[in-house]
Amino acid sequence: MTAYVTNAEGGVDPVRGRGSYLPRLLALKAPELSVTVTQSVTVSPDQGLLMVEICAERNGKSLHNFSAFLARIRDDQVSELWMVEAIPAYSDEFWQ
Repeated sequence: MTAYVTNAEGGVDPVRGRGSYLPRLLALKAPELSVTVTQSVTVSPDQGLLMVEICAERNGKSLHNFSAFLARIRDDQVSELWMVEAIPAYSDEFWQ
């Protein structure tokens, strides 16, 4: 799997392999965190697009942001994942 994860500058960081991607997800720790899928569409037979709303509270800070995820599926597994955020610098500051 290759994931393209939004960075603070609004670009993307390529993350290759499940072993590199999962620790990034697990590092997103917050006492209160909710991720809600607000829209889902099939783009092509091997791609799906999700829009998600992210709300979190942590260390006296609040986060309310939106992200889109475009996933390519091969053999019933995500092979590529593109992520974009509405306000990347805001999320980066929150998760630091």
